[in-house]
Amino acid sequence: EPVAFSPLFQREKYNRLAFRIGMVCLAITFAYRVVGLANGRGQAYSRTPVAIYGIYEVKSFTSDGVLLPPLLTDAKRWRMVIIERSGLASIRLMNDVIHDYLTSVDTENGTVTFIANPDTTVTTAGATRLAYNPRLINDRFKQALEADADAGLMLAFSRPADDRLALSGRWGSDANNVELRRVDESKFLLLNRGFHWIQSSPYFR
Repeated sequence: EPVAFSPLFQREKYNRLAFRIGMVCLAITFAYRVVGLANGRGQAYSRTPVAIYGIYEVKSFTSDGVLLPPLLTDAKRWRMVIIERSGLASIRLMNDVIHDYLTSVDTENGTVTFIANPDTTVTTAGATRLAYNPRLINDRFKQALEADADAGLMLAFSRPADDRLALSGRWGSDANNVELRRVDESKFLLLNRGFHWIQSSPYFR
């Protein structure tokens, strides 16, 4: 036989009030756990050291000894490089085609290895929790390298200045030398304008 539970109070309105209070407490507890978990992951991500982390504009691109001009129709020359702390990276070509990669940085030897990212749902442009999980990206990098030992494209890197990055090495059949300048993220409108819940008038530029 089913167990019959007696109500907490004799009056029905007090039971309804107790139920509502219990649901509010449950919702607050759940929200607290979710916010705490997200904050912890965000702090772990921000503490992940990456020597070449940043958004870079390509200032000079040499392939097989030939300096390529920044033509918007060029499907070979790089335009921008984005490297996340998690290990994700994106390379935007001059014709606006974007290639996504998993990376591994060896600071002792000054090299960075790129492997094509097979998962199009986890990219630098996809703001998912997986995109900011360094452990997951590292595991996927190792799995891809185990599946194909020749899949990695290794480039040597150097930092001529704090806002400069130089990459050189074999990229497929080409010998590339790339000079990049880091974009100052503090100048992004989203970061320097401040936070606004409600915008009463358009803010177009």
